[in-house]
Amino acid sequence: MPAAQHVLEILLMLSRQRGPVSAQLVSDQLHIPRSTVYHLLNTAIAQGFVIHYPEEKKYGLGPSAVELSHSYVRYEPVSRLASPLLAKLVDETRANGHLSTLYGRNVVYLLNERAEGRPVLVNHVGVRLLAHATASGRAMLAQLPEDQVAAMYSLKSAFTTGEHGQSEGEHKLDDESLEFPVRNIDLLRITTLQKLQEELGEIRQRGYASEHSEVTEGFSSVSVAICDRNAWPVAAMTLTYIPAKTTPEQHDKLVTALRRYANILEKRLM
Repeated sequence: MPAAQHVLEILLMLSRQRGPVSAQLVSDQLHIPRSTVYHLLNTAIAQGFVIHYPEEKKYGLGPSAVELSHSYVRYEPVSRLASPLLAKLVDETRANGHLSTLYGRNVVYLLNERAEGRPVLVNHVGVRLLAHATASGRAMLAQLPEDQVAAMYSLKSAFTTGEHGQSEGEHKLDDESLEFPVRNIDLLRITTLQKLQEELGEIRQRGYASEHSEVTEGFSSVSVAICDRNAWPVAAMTLTYIPAKTTPEQHDKLVTALRRYANILEKRLM
């Protein structure tokens, strides 16, 4: 029982951090002997609940922990709170809307609202796309600490593969989700960590993320991250529109409406 309690305490502690932490910090904050901390961390690593960053000698939450969080977020409370707001946003703007969350280097779509008369896009519920290639992914990545983003995208291959290393050029269908490729891997605008960090810096200054024809040719998206009380991005609310039929004034109105509804959702989560 004490071991199980300590593991849960460690996972909770890691979930509250803004980035990976050292075993010594875990030991100091939780008052657990460092030898025990290493043993429990190794056990959690084996099950995918913790990731070890050897170069930094630090530890962070792993994909299994993220999957548990994702399962919760998918239904409660973010999706339930967002659903009526997203419907109102789409009705007001006449643009397609969706809600997504981060899953490693992917975004996973949780909700999708299609405006009347608008075409069906690839962002069905459960679909995964490369986070850095989408407006919603960039919006959430911009809210993460820079060292967290650097750890996620330390390898060049990270810019062409998703959470489990599959090329996003490969279709995958299983019981839980769909994976679709972005329009063309060779046409991705962001292909290096430097370019990604520059883009995220601009997003922080601008207050929203955008992409143009990088997921679906002829369509653009604007997105705003939804953060919890710890300033951690739990989701992103996004509008997708046809730029050829959208004036600069209409674009500004889309962004204004999006930010207003995203702010309402964020306040409801506090």
